[in-house]
Amino acid sequence: MKNIIPVIAITGGPGAGKSTCKPHIIKAFESRGFSVLFVPETATELFESGVRIGEDGVDELTFQIQQLKMQLEKEHRYYEILSAVKNPKKLLLTDRGTMDGAAYVPPGMFETVVKDMGLRISELCEERYDGVCHLESAAVGAAKFYTTENNPVRKEKTAAEARKQDLRTRDVWARHPNFKVIESYPDFDQKINLLFTALCEMVDIPAYYPGGCQI
Repeated sequence: MKNIIPVIAITGGPGAGKSTCKPHIIKAFESRGFSVLFVPETATELFESGVRIGEDGVDELTFQIQQLKMQLEKEHRYYEILSAVKNPKKLLLTDRGTMDGAAYVPPGMFETVVKDMGLRISELCEERYDGVCHLESAAVGAAKFYTTENNPVRKEKTAAEARKQDLRTRDVWARHPNFKVIESYPDFDQKINLLFTALCEMVDIPAYYPGGCQI
């Protein structure tokens, strides 16, 4: 589909700083006259609600099916809500997106889920989002800042595990024609500004204004 409202997925490796970036990005776009909605991350929402995978919960295939269904429905609802806003300048951001599940399951499982739901991978990636920004895990470029303290359900306990997951996540989204990697830096403000610049390019507005920086 061709989105009337720009829809951009913000994904990334573990400990990439998506939650930290979120309020800054919303504020920056609102200051430029945009109405912004940010779809919450589905997997974290499910885990924090008590959903478990394994012997004491559901099997991985069931989880992926339900997560994808929930992601699709949430994005649709947020899009419809934003469509009802009178402001013509609108932006829908998603904390992760429909392809992220593919980075957390054995090869072939996600494709099975998609096929069983009567969908195509292209529908969930390049046809669904106007752009995708991948925030690189702190474990890649700023390892001393990698932590699991801000997300108790994060499975990657070491920087090495986080780097591996970062690459897997990057790979599943790389087919999107408007895919941008936001590298990690010890100065996190620089990372936020790089993300904002990439988002501005995707919605075709200037990131810089006379006499000021991005955010």
